[in-house]
Amino acid sequence: MTGIDLDLIEETKLRLPKAFKIKDLGGLRYFLGLEFSRSGKGILMNQRKYALELIADVGLSAAKPSWTPLDNNQKFTTKELDEVTGKKTLSQFLQQLKKSHWEAALRVVRYVKREPGLGILMSSKKPEKLKAYCVADWASCPNTL
Repeated sequence: MTGIDLDLIEETKLRLPKAFKIKDLGGLRYFLGLEFSRSGKGILMNQRKYALELIADVGLSAAKPSWTPLDNNQKFTTKELDEVTGKKTLSQFLQQLKKSHWEAALRVVRYVKREPGLGILMSSKKPEKLKAYCVADWASCPNTL
């Protein structure tokens, strides 16, 4: 339960057990694979636990981390024709995975290994705007023309 009226939250928490069998689990820690931690700065949301499990599952615990998720000019190819299909996201090739796709996926995991606890800080000090950046090269992808 969450909200800005703490008195209403406490009152609701007292009334709910009278109508339902519930258990107060305390402050939010994990939810749907996301980890939440609180501090004076705000609430940090990340997937550290999942990232560390993924790194171990693919056998990269001892591997050197990568500074970037992919090479800047990485081009993925189809398995049937083995011709360049442009700069596409790695997930579009899961049905016909090639060795180069697997190696690229492992590089992404090594990139995550650099800072597995990196996440989004929801500041308690001032409202901040979430900024996102994307590098796209649609001109070199024949499938998006």
